[in-house]
Amino acid sequence: AVAKVLARRQQFRERIAAHTMRIFRVFALFVAGVALAQQPTPLPATPSTTQSDAADYSKDPWVIESQKTSYRFESDGTGTREVVSRIRVQSDAAVQALGQLVVGYSAGIESVEIKYVRVRKADGSVITAPESAVQDLTAPIARENPVYTDFRQKHITVPGLRPGEVLEYDFLTKMVQPLAPGHFWMEYDFLRRGIVLNEELELNIPKARVVKLKTGAGFDPRETVQGERKIYSWKTSYTKRDDEDDKKEAAKRQRNQRTLPAVQMTTFSSWEEM
Repeated sequence: AVAKVLARRQQFRERIAAHTMRIFRVFALFVAGVALAQQPTPLPATPSTTQSDAADYSKDPWVIESQKTSYRFESDGTGTREVVSRIRVQSDAAVQALGQLVVGYSAGIESVEIKYVRVRKADGSVITAPESAVQDLTAPIARENPVYTDFRQKHITVPGLRPGEVLEYDFLTKMVQPLAPGHFWMEYDFLRRGIVLNEELELNIPKARVVKLKTGAGFDPRETVQGERKIYSWKTSYTKRDDEDDKKEAAKRQRNQRTLPAVQMTTFSSWEEM
């Protein structure tokens, strides 16, 4: 019995250590005291294109017509993250890649709501995935490492998806128990592979909270105030087609240097506070 108790304590310590590393990734740069321009690796800018080039994406496997990710945090550390996406599927390879969607979450502190997964058919009809199409499964990593037993995945089977049709989904993740009560943080990278016509990010926080916000070059937010809330918003697109040489060069850069997220935010003001 004593051995079991000690084993559970050790697993708890390892789980806390894993969550703490997530905090470090977001927080470390904020207390370094180094100017923003010296830290982030700028993401590639959207290239200029001619009107004829910009309109023809028919040979791409899929086109992300729109995607919006919205974070909302409360002062107690709880919050939500919602992802709403619309993707035009244009090949059999895309059907295979998007035929089953996976959303991961930590069951001990989060819950996931699949608001909808639906397919807009070529004839204008709409097919929505039923509740039976959603499975809640233990993540593969948990079978290999018991430290991650709380990490689960929702697998959603997309109904009747075919080339030439549009996939739409809305996933809402709720932070029901904060890792650090009274604090919140996030990091985000904009999509930089494939064709993305419109991508939006929104960060909604209490106006009274002081946060440290860091962004990569070219990703300054728009700030607005609505009542007791402050809202940061970003809007971008990406229409560059990477050839094999581009992909190899990007992979080489990623191996040789640390790539920082485009947006980082935390309420921690010092290492001591964390």
